[in-house]
Amino acid sequence: MKRYLGIDIGGTNIKYGLFNDQSERLQCKHTEIFSTPRRNLDELLEIIHTMIKSELPLAGIGICLPGIMDENDEILDGGSIPCLKGINLKEILTRDYLIPVKIENDAHACAIAEKNLGAGYNVENFFNLTIGTGLGGAVVINHELYKGNHSLAGEVSYLSVQGEYWSKSASMSALIHQVSLKKKIPRRLIDGYKIMEWSQVDININNIYDNWLNALCEGIYNICIMLDPDVVYIGGGISENEQFITDLQGRFKNYNSLTHHWNLQRSTFGNDSGYTGAVVSLFLELGIIQPIS
Repeated sequence: MKRYLGIDIGGTNIKYGLFNDQSERLQCKHTEIFSTPRRNLDELLEIIHTMIKSELPLAGIGICLPGIMDENDEILDGGSIPCLKGINLKEILTRDYLIPVKIENDAHACAIAEKNLGAGYNVENFFNLTIGTGLGGAVVINHELYKGNHSLAGEVSYLSVQGEYWSKSASMSALIHQVSLKKKIPRRLIDGYKIMEWSQVDININNIYDNWLNALCEGIYNICIMLDPDVVYIGGGISENEQFITDLQGRFKNYNSLTHHWNLQRSTFGNDSGYTGAVVSLFLELGIIQPIS
């Protein structure tokens, strides 16, 4: 049986999953999640090599990461991971392991997973929003991923909302930062699940959470009014929290008189969407699966 590794290099953590050529998830030999060394390329590459070597032999590797790549897979902007800028990760790993490697933008990978294996299979037009260290977005139009003329379509972290980048007010980093200041707790000790718990008993945290939901809804509304999608899929680790999804859906539905037109749903693969989509992107490139039309 051929085995394929998917790696999701996020702004906070690096995680991975193992798949067969039927897109079925397999049990990894190791399940460790690594913290992302955002500014140390050598350390980052060492972690990637550790993950790959722990699962050899492999028939291919799919990797998703933040930022922008050119047509030759050179990373022009590493987004939340500055040390990635200027490198060609595909070239490095193909040389070292002599197997097919596919590098995909993380938000695009999430949309590819949703379109080919998830609830988006029969949805003609949708937007995929990933809420993480930053904000990731991907546009699917007429069943196809739309990247735009400069591969910038869906880069919603840079969407201007109230005079600043949307990620400054609506990402998990933004939420954690505000909670950290209020509770005087280091950011590394705070996650989405703790914030959800605290918001139920602490009025100050509830107000921060409430403002964050409003910031999310404002950006999602702007996306919807421009694209008019059938569905907006919400991904990222926080999307696996039922209360958050319920809160966001309710807040968005009542945001204004138009938002009832659009359906917000949790993404099929939640926090596993990235590496799942990276492998699916590899499969599409190798012809193992055929694109949906």
